[in-house]
Amino acid sequence: MKNLLLFTLAILTVFSTISCVSPIDRTVAQIEADLPESPVGDTTKVKVIRVIDGDTIEVRMSGRDHRVRYTGIDTPERSQRGYQEANDANSKLVMGRTGVLEKDISEVDQYGRLLRYVWIDGHMVNAILVATGFAESARYPPDTQYDTDFVILESYARDRVLGLWKYQGFGR
Repeated sequence: MKNLLLFTLAILTVFSTISCVSPIDRTVAQIEADLPESPVGDTTKVKVIRVIDGDTIEVRMSGRDHRVRYTGIDTPERSQRGYQEANDANSKLVMGRTGVLEKDISEVDQYGRLLRYVWIDGHMVNAILVATGFAESARYPPDTQYDTDFVILESYARDRVLGLWKYQGFGR
């Protein structure tokens, strides 16, 4: 768990020009209490072969290609402000990398995309995108395993005006 937290905080430093001077003890404690170091649900090893947008990728799994929609987060659509920044942040984290998909409850969304938490090198990409301000938390029952964590990470990013939170109107 501490590896995920340290990695997330390092990513925050890289993506923002704001120094993290203020204490984040409450956020750190909550994350350490709730977010695991590694996936806890059903997992599948994959290779990321394409980034579709800020919250959707294409992966190769067992010799077949699949679209994957990140569970529990949302990023701007192509026509919205911040789309390119979210897409670029996602690309930097996952493109060409091998990782693990973690399933919550649902198999696919209404468009046939797999719904998953994406882990690269033991770090959850969904959480990193929220913590750096390039995604917002989005509750989609019944897939709510990490909702509390995402809300805390979103609050952290929003309070520090990280990533897309600099744009008026970003978020719900």
